[in-house]
Formats: sequence, C-alpha cells, structure tokens
Amino acid sequence: MAQILVATSLVAIGAWLTYYGLGLSGGGESRSWAMFGPLLAGLGVALFIVVVNSRRNH
Repeated sequence: MAQILVATSLVAIGAWLTYYGLGLSGGGESRSWAMFGPLLAGLGVALFIVVVNSRRNH
C-alpha cells in the first residue's frame, strides 16, 4: 500500500512541477522544472505499474 501512495505522490508532484515550470500558475517559466516534472510523473506511473503487476502475480 505504501508503494501506491509513493507512486501517486510522484505523479501529483510531477504534474504540479510541470504546471509550475510551464508558467501556467502565473509565475515565470522554468525550463528545468518543466522538464523534471514529466520525468517524475513518469517514474510514478512506472512504479504504479510495477506494484500492480507484482500484486497480480502473487
């Protein structure tokens, strides 16, 4: 259960960083955050898939 919480948190934080990095929140743009956010969200999705598949196989 903890892994799913971590995966969900990574996706949420990645989405927020992307939103912030693209300047959609009204602040300035930040290329590094705009690039790091989707990577973090993708890592969260990958972790979620691994956790779900490991539970399905056991």
